[in-house]
Amino acid sequence: MKQEAMQKHPEEWFFLHNFDVDRVFSTIRRTDYLVLFYIKMRQESHPDEKLYLADLAAEMGVKVTELSKGIEKLQDQGYVRWLTDREAGRTYVELTSKAVENEIIVLDKIELAEAKTKYVAQMIKAVNAAKKAMIVTADADTSVVRAGSNIEGVKVSHVGMLNVVDILGYTSFIVTKDAINKLEALYDDTVEAASEEVNG
Repeated sequence: MKQEAMQKHPEEWFFLHNFDVDRVFSTIRRTDYLVLFYIKMRQESHPDEKLYLADLAAEMGVKVTELSKGIEKLQDQGYVRWLTDREAGRTYVELTSKAVENEIIVLDKIELAEAKTKYVAQMIKAVNAAKKAMIVTADADTSVVRAGSNIEGVKVSHVGMLNVVDILGYTSFIVTKDAINKLEALYDDTVEAASEEVNG
């Protein structure tokens, strides 16, 4: 499934590459957004089927007990609903509108005439991004950071600084193609790494 997702959703793949997660969360938290990604992929491919927790755990290669911790946290944050199918005697999960509403806007590159706030504000308006927006570049870009730092609700980050706290805190993500390419090149073993750490 990982390879299929990479091919069909390259712009979303960057979410799975969180290099500083360990300093923020315990091991299971490393999979928080990965859980959302898997649920979304299943809902898109099987829209009329319930995604049972045990099936999700098996697909991700993690223990049900450990996955439950992540699901509980995501439910508390309003990103998933954890429900009971009484007829089947099993629990299942689904995304809420809060999770589905997140959008990813991919740009070839970000070029500012000057490192001024008005140019970043114009760019955000031009792409119709939400007020809670994160701009992600491949490497630290001081001009974009300086220009975007004074806009309320906007944060500028780069590949080496992404973490789950940031990802779950914003609604729109403006990402350069170079950032996506760098993430793909540096971290194509996210699923296996998360599984090994959780089950190790």
